Amino acid sequence: QLCRENIFVHLQDYLPSDASPGGKWMENIPEDGIVWLGDLEDGLISYITEDVYCGPDTAIWTVHVLEKPNVHLGADTSICAGSELSLTLDSNTTGTWQDGSTSNSYQVTTGGWYSSTVVDTFGCTQTDSIFVDLLEELWLDSVFYLCQDEILLFHNELIDKAGTYVITVDGSGNCDTVWTFTVLDADDFLGIIQEGNLRQECTSIK
Repeated sequence: QLCRENIFVHLQDYLPSDASPGGKWMENIPEDGIVWLGDLEDGLISYITEDVYCGPDTAIWTVHVLEKPNVHLGADTSICAGSELSLTLDSNTTGTWQDGSTSNSYQVTTGGWYSSTVVDTFGCTQTDSIFVDLLEELWLDSVFYLCQDEILLFHNELIDKAGTYVITVDGSGNCDTVWTFTVLDADDFLGIIQEGNLRQECTSIK
């Protein structure tokens, strides 16, 4: 039994240790006995040697090429800070992850490379890896001046007094934006503060 891989193998390595060199491969096997394992099919393989005293000698064995276990973690992706990504293998499959842990799934909370290796009951091995990019929340700092008798409307939040505020704006599929800003009194002014271009247009009442 051989596990299917995209490599060349020398069938001579699978002959008995006392097999005579220089024999002839049958069943469309190249003369040198080197085959691409990715294309080898199940079936009989014959190796014939000629001896001037004993005549021909044939070694025949059955080759069964086993498909490697399926391991697919998906394409490289990204997650927002504070969120999780679950990497899951096929049902009833246990893999060895990059940190040595063994389980059917792995919870990702930080960026980096992740991989899982699965070995089936026949000893065939398959590994897949994925890169996860950690996207930090966008933090923006601002200072606003609140005019006398005015109210600041900021992302549906009404602010009518001085202070420090933190407002998280939903990213709608992207990472959230966190605004942290300070509101200062502008008691000597009267006007309008508008979100968007953040204009302060207070008219002096002195």
